[in-house]
Amino acid sequence: MRILLLIISIFVCVYCTAQDKVTTKVRCYFLKENLDLTQVFKTTVGETKQGFIPANKELTVLELDTINYIFYKVQYKDKIGYVHKDVIVDRYLINNIDPNIRNEYRKYVNDHSIVIGMTKYELIASLGNPIKTNTTVTGSGKSEQLVYGDVINHYYAIGFTLQNYQTTSNEKYIYIDNDIVTSFQY
Repeated sequence: MRILLLIISIFVCVYCTAQDKVTTKVRCYFLKENLDLTQVFKTTVGETKQGFIPANKELTVLELDTINYIFYKVQYKDKIGYVHKDVIVDRYLINNIDPNIRNEYRKYVNDHSIVIGMTKYELIASLGNPIKTNTTVTGSGKSEQLVYGDVINHYYAIGFTLQNYQTTSNEKYIYIDNDIVTSFQY
């Protein structure tokens, strides 16, 4: 019986650590392990940097930043520190261990879908940041309209001056009331 429990324990440990491996997509800052996440917006990279991690390097995710939701505590080689969430290639693995994504919505986030009832955090994890947010505050709470779409830059010259303007296409409008997706339109 003890041998069976030992084998199961080893399998679970190997499986869990293998799932938490991610790869960097760009060269990134490797921030110190003792980074104070409550003060992260008041410090500079120079104060917190312990080095760089090259692109396409494998990291082990140890835990997620549950204060600002923008950093991951990782192990790279024999060092522990933080990296920004946007440098990770395989978002699917991160989404599966992110405690802010509820289990019933993980499939939709990984498929980049919109579902009524998901939180704003889950929506942004699914589709990324919107191109525009319109906010309405009333006595009963806060409503938001998040606009997604493709931004197209148009350039033209007037004399020797280059001018530009932007348009959008394939717009999607997602409506959020009190941090929950309530409706959307294409």
